[in-house]
Amino acid sequence: MFVGLLCSIGIDYSNANMRGLYLNSGDVDTFNPTLLVNGGITDVFVLSSRFSTSNNYSVILPKVLSKLKGTGIRVHAWIICFSDAQGSFINPTNNTYYLNQLIDDIGKIVNDYDIDGVQLDYVRYPIDNPAYKYINGDEYVTNFTRSVRDKIKGIKPEIMFSAALVPEWYEVDSNIVNDLNRQGDISKGVNTTLLYGQNYVAMSEYLDFLVPMVYRGFSLKLGSVFRDTFWVESTTRFAVERVNKPVVSALTTYISNDELETSLTLMSVGDVNRDIQSVYSGGGKGFALFRYGVLDKNFFSDSTNGGDLAINQTNNSSILNKTSPGDVFLNQSGFPLFILFGFICFGIGYWRRK
Repeated sequence: MFVGLLCSIGIDYSNANMRGLYLNSGDVDTFNPTLLVNGGITDVFVLSSRFSTSNNYSVILPKVLSKLKGTGIRVHAWIICFSDAQGSFINPTNNTYYLNQLIDDIGKIVNDYDIDGVQLDYVRYPIDNPAYKYINGDEYVTNFTRSVRDKIKGIKPEIMFSAALVPEWYEVDSNIVNDLNRQGDISKGVNTTLLYGQNYVAMSEYLDFLVPMVYRGFSLKLGSVFRDTFWVESTTRFAVERVNKPVVSALTTYISNDELETSLTLMSVGDVNRDIQSVYSGGGKGFALFRYGVLDKNFFSDSTNGGDLAINQTNNSSILNKTSPGDVFLNQSGFPLFILFGFICFGIGYWRRK
């Protein structure tokens, strides 16, 4: 009887995980909403520039929101933080005016557009100007994250807040990795607090979910040159075990032949799906593919694509316990509350009839 009831009201268990996709400015006019829907994409992270004219967030966000209207796909403004219009690093230790202006701009985006989330990117020190050079360098990153959280939650309490983080991992003892990192060597692991000022535990207090950039294709600046699927799993698990917030791993959909990404080779659908499966094996609550313009479009129609893989992850609960049409409200035991409510109503009715 209850199975029939579930079917009759259209409960959609495919919303159990976040299945994200990044949209660069060049993808906005070309992406196909139908492909995203058919591929089970639940969230898009849209590059929202504060500097460009043609690609400014005021131009980009309305286009994406219009194209995705009625699809149920959530839209996140993807914000580059410690970088100016020329791409130069903005040091958070001595640029209070810039940071305050950035926080105000992010607040304006949340206030003016019907977006579902904000994701901070490049909220870190660069590898050639590491955080350890500054006293309590990581606290500047954490405090900025907190300030953004306070600003946007004050405008829209239900807004989803995340940050793209350098993947933290250790192939050898952490003390050895720390010594190597101070020498500029990231071949055996990365301490993100030490190098980039990204303290996962401290930042997680202010984030709704964390997005480690588990890029195994080629990213010398992130210390992840040509890793394997086991690295994707173990790096995801490392984050999961450290924080009490959902972890959604970002994955590349291509192999870069050089650090500047002037030559790219698309990963096969099978390789993308194996990376996705590795995220779930590591305890991740979802994935975010980087990115639409360099993703094999067969991914959206393949019978074993990430959407199907995500649906099969029965141990992963809904990201942030956010609900949308078709989601199931659960109590702590995992029992659907509307069914429990039905039992109570039935009992009250039966008692009154007696």
